[in-house]
Amino acid sequence: MVARNAELSRLADDVAASLGPHEAAARVVAFVLAQLSLTRAGPGHAGISMHRPGLVPRRLAASSRDVLVLDEVAHRQGSGFALGPLPDGISAVIPDTRLDQQHPAWSRVAARRGIRSAWAVGLPPLDHATLTLTLFSGEPDALTAIESALLTGARAAGHLLAAHQHRLFARAQV
Repeated sequence: MVARNAELSRLADDVAASLGPHEAAARVVAFVLAQLSLTRAGPGHAGISMHRPGLVPRRLAASSRDVLVLDEVAHRQGSGFALGPLPDGISAVIPDTRLDQQHPAWSRVAARRGIRSAWAVGLPPLDHATLTLTLFSGEPDALTAIESALLTGARAAGHLLAAHQHRLFARAQV
């Protein structure tokens, strides 16, 4: 995910024009997927989750039904990739869902749906919530190979989301 300044500037404008956190998150997911499709990982799936202390994680945006199905599996099993919050800038990866032993039920469903690798990163926090960006590819090890670029682009997008949320909060206070 190698976003140029002009692309990030357009994303910033799009996020700023969003009416709320769901729309802003959906715009970030679309941006990340467009960037991902230009890499060896190819087209994939993405989502952004919000984690609040003591509450079930909430999906703010998902690029496909596959992301939502994997959420359902994780909640049902009580175990799944990136089910819990990740601190800002910390990433997690499943290089190959067919070989994963940490979340076997989740990984079996992912592999059956054509998802071979998964990557997640904690984004800058919003108020008392943490955000997690998750990416999925049909190629094994595809996301690990481009992790540093993913991390840079994801963090930039996360900062745009945080700035948008702060603007919305400031407007509500007036």
